Amino acid sequence: MDQKIDSYLSGDEYLKYNLIEDLPIKNALCAFERLRFKIILSQKITLTRDEVITYTELCLLDNDIELPYSLSCDLINLCKNNDSHALFLQAILYEKGILPFGKDFSKAFNSYNEAYKLGYKKASYDLGRCYFNGIGVRKNYDLATSYLKLNLTNIKAKTYLGYIYFCNHNTQGIKLLNEANADEEIESFYYLGSIYEQNNNINKALLYYRTGSDLGEKRCHFKAGYLLYHSSNDYYKKIAKHYLERSKDDKCALELLGDIAKEEKEEYLNYYYQAFLKGADGQKYALSLLENPKTSRKGAQILKSIAKTNSSADFYLFKYYKELNQSKTAKFYLKRAVNKRCKNAIEYAEEYYPSLLK
Repeated sequence: MDQKIDSYLSGDEYLKYNLIEDLPIKNALCAFERLRFKIILSQKITLTRDEVITYTELCLLDNDIELPYSLSCDLINLCKNNDSHALFLQAILYEKGILPFGKDFSKAFNSYNEAYKLGYKKASYDLGRCYFNGIGVRKNYDLATSYLKLNLTNIKAKTYLGYIYFCNHNTQGIKLLNEANADEEIESFYYLGSIYEQNNNINKALLYYRTGSDLGEKRCHFKAGYLLYHSSNDYYKKIAKHYLERSKDDKCALELLGDIAKEEKEEYLNYYYQAFLKGADGQKYALSLLENPKTSRKGAQILKSIAKTNSSADFYLFKYYKELNQSKTAKFYLKRAVNKRCKNAIEYAEEYYPSLLK
């Protein structure tokens, strides 16, 4: 470790720019730089251009270090002078939302673009990533491809480019994804899983989703849980919950956890409520509230709020008011559900209210 730290302090570029994989060594370097950084700032020494760049990179490397306002001002001044490296770092700060910059994807994309135009070639990968994911700009696979092709030594670039090629029926797609996957680039597991799922090879898709989930790819958590839950294999259904619980920030995962809890006759209302808070339309939460006379009115209010975009909400409101013997109001919601072509409403009307179908 001492030898590597000495190399770092002597300016070894390979070690200096975030390429050290040994976490204890990274921590040691950060501790040393953090101390030196604090001394310089406390003495109010004017920072050179290279020090501004180095200390900004240090703040990005070490999440425990806040970006001082004075340093951010220095960085902004470098950006105003068209310093390509500074513009690249500013883009990262905007994308991550590090104060005082704040999260602004549009400004992040513009800064990446300016950095690239001014000669900072590393920004080409980030431009490709932005076009691929729609970060601060509309998704555009053609433009993403043109930038990502410049970065084929980057395994993440291979992942994105491989998926684009697959979507365009280019046989190189699977090859690039498999190359990225061989290096355990975690996003490649998600995209390979997606490809096999699209081709109805569920077992192969599950293999990639489950491995990706175990490696920490967040999107794989829900995908693995969803496919396991909908499998005909009872063992798979039992372990679906394990993957879905890793994805509790996902509204769909929370609703599915609620379904599982309901099947197992456990408390499920909180799952639906949390999904509602995360942006789910709230129908499952509302229907759960309707089951209890004390909360049924609140459930009906939620159904009314989503009825404009959810035709089945009208049908459930019909059933709710029918049970309250408010036939006029119930019929109003049934008719509205029929007009919105709700399948359940049409089937019910065919049997009991054929006149509504005329």
